[in-house]
Amino acid sequence: MLDTAKVTGALTLIMRAWAKFGNPSSLGAITGIVAGMGTITPASRLVGSAGSLSIDVSLGVMCHYVMQAIKWYFELMTHSLFLLFTELAER
Repeated sequence: MLDTAKVTGALTLIMRAWAKFGNPSSLGAITGIVAGMGTITPASRLVGSAGSLSIDVSLGVMCHYVMQAIKWYFELMTHSLFLLFTELAER
């Protein structure tokens, strides 16, 4: 069960990144493995293989969007800090 969850989570994030950006990333694969293990562990006694696949595919898509939102936020903050320090340096 856990191996199915790891593979499903990793493949979902890899395929999602490949479809959106044109290349898969190792960070996405590692995130998928960890997320797959973290989501199926509490439910491992209650679901079978099909339930494991559905949980991990939906979680993989959600993780992709969360990673993109975090990346966007930190890029925004970095840009804002750069503008702030540039403004302070000019004074």
